[in-house]
Amino acid sequence: MSALSILTALIYCVVIQQDLTRRRIPNFLSIGLLMIGLVKWAELGQWQSAAFALIGGVFIFIITAFFNWRGWIGGGDVKLLSSSCFLFGFVDSIRFIFWTTLIGGGVSLIVLAHMLIARYGRRHRVGVGNEAGGMLDSIPVPMTVPYGVAISAAALWVLFCQYQ
Repeated sequence: MSALSILTALIYCVVIQQDLTRRRIPNFLSIGLLMIGLVKWAELGQWQSAAFALIGGVFIFIITAFFNWRGWIGGGDVKLLSSSCFLFGFVDSIRFIFWTTLIGGGVSLIVLAHMLIARYGRRHRVGVGNEAGGMLDSIPVPMTVPYGVAISAAALWVLFCQYQ
């Protein structure tokens, strides 16, 4: 495993940590992946493949920017997906998007279950009325999905598969 692959894996691990704790993906992480992609393509000297990877990354950016505009995903997810597609290239990007979608669905189900448990799991309290703590229905529970976790997990899986 090359030093670039180890650095890439570390960046994805930091993305997971940041998205779980802060629900933010710092720009320097996506830029770092983009720079690693540039170094990778320069090292390989496959300029035609690099051009296709760039086109794919721009295409993914346009699609996910629309998703961001609709409020479906965050801006950090847009940048992370785009830079990851550039890094992986066209063929591996298809596998990457597939796994991101599957893992993202699982993460969404976990977040939904957590929200439902938080909202309805503590409805029955000991005591009478609001003096015992009342119901939690009046407290809004924001539901955000840390999609950077799914993106990073899929990327780590694709990285792992590249070295099998």
